[in-house]
Amino acid sequence: MALFRLAPLVLLSAVAYASTPANFWVGDDYNYIGPKGLDRVVGFFDPAVPSRAFYRPMNWTSWALDYFLYGITPFGWHVSSILIHTVAIIAIALAVLKLFNNWNLALLVGALFAVHPSHPETVTWIGGRADEVCGLFYFPALLFFVAYLRRRQEGKEGRADRSLYWLAFAMAAGTLLSKEMGVTIAAALLLTDFFFFTPEGRMRDPGYWQQRIRLHLPFILLVVAYGAMRYFLVAAHIVTNTYSGPSQLSLQGMINATTSNIMLAAGLWGGPLWVQSMPGPIKVLVLLAGLAVAAGLVRWLGRHAMYAVLWTVVTLLPTSNLSASRWMYIPSFGVCLLAGLVVVKLLEKRSTEEGLRRRVGYGFALLLVAGWGIAVVYENVLWHRSGEIARSLLTQVKALEPEPPRPATVYFSGAPANYKTALLFNTGLPSAMSLIYPTGGVDLHEVEQRLPDPVIQDALKTPPVLRPNPLFMGYSDGVVQEYSSMDQLLRATGKR
Repeated sequence: MALFRLAPLVLLSAVAYASTPANFWVGDDYNYIGPKGLDRVVGFFDPAVPSRAFYRPMNWTSWALDYFLYGITPFGWHVSSILIHTVAIIAIALAVLKLFNNWNLALLVGALFAVHPSHPETVTWIGGRADEVCGLFYFPALLFFVAYLRRRQEGKEGRADRSLYWLAFAMAAGTLLSKEMGVTIAAALLLTDFFFFTPEGRMRDPGYWQQRIRLHLPFILLVVAYGAMRYFLVAAHIVTNTYSGPSQLSLQGMINATTSNIMLAAGLWGGPLWVQSMPGPIKVLVLLAGLAVAAGLVRWLGRHAMYAVLWTVVTLLPTSNLSASRWMYIPSFGVCLLAGLVVVKLLEKRSTEEGLRRRVGYGFALLLVAGWGIAVVYENVLWHRSGEIARSLLTQVKALEPEPPRPATVYFSGAPANYKTALLFNTGLPSAMSLIYPTGGVDLHEVEQRLPDPVIQDALKTPPVLRPNPLFMGYSDGVVQEYSSMDQLLRATGKR
């Protein structure tokens, strides 16, 4: 019976992401579509392997598995992403069911999570999958932990039920091995215990929590051990990418990030782009409005609304001074739960005004699912279009130079980084050469590269210092053209 009730959520996820399997590679996807043997996969888990941007072995393993199954065909990779998203949706719905014993709320929260407008960046973009894989373990950890606490609360704890606890622990380890945001898992489980399984009279009882904390100690120690490992990896320069710089720790940076995150959480999928052009007073107004709405809902709905708000805040803490749609994947559960609680409250039976409240409740639920669903479909169309532009650009490069002499260096200008809100190439064009020239020997360098590129710096000298067999190409108005010299390329693309 439960499977039939969950089927609409699976269907909703499939419909919302129906265009995704046909998408081409975008961004820096090209870095991940290479062969990875078992020795390489085992190496993913070895924290001592030097010079890598992050330590995310579970995420990398998902790419390795996709390559093993589908090779360089993006269709299967995208299907895998949709399946991962669907598993997260089901885990969320079942966790809400265990918490509230309310199928309507569980299905609504699952439906809202399925179509939250911030999710396409991680579900549709292969390179952004880390947050989704983190959720693949994060939400089952919540489900197993809640199921264990429910059995314990009912006095039915046995060996099979204790296995739920250790399954939750295993999932927590998986989420830490997927992405750094997993460090919030211990706090999220503690919040869940506090708001749903702690008697109101014992919430501030130190004696109660001295006993209760034993349940959470393994999770806390797991996070502490992971934090110590990450500190060592960063200090030893084994992991090279760290979060945030001084500019993002400034007051203005925090206001920008918080405003963007409020808009993304509310389902305004263009939040980060809009904030860039917003006047300062409007940003502050959005921030204050978000706080006021959250406070008002907590006062109206009570402790469960407080749990939903705190879930969003706590799980967003690792990136609280930054903003990107994909980072909202785990925090958005709190927003979806909060919206579901509003609907349930409106649908409560009352002797007076019952009909109006119920109509408002059903209307709000329908409007939110439909509105967010349309937003997701629109976003996915943009990602699809972005992929088609990338495919066209690479096809044109290959047509202009089917078999260039090896080694060859392509000096390129004008490659688009984005198509509206969807990523296009970013820094992925140089690695895309491995897709169209699989035998290698063709090296591409972009004039607009953000980081200093000595090859481009040499080419901009007077006279230019070029590598052997140089090729000069520029992209404008959907067309790739080849030029005879660096000077001609720069003039044609407006760089000189």
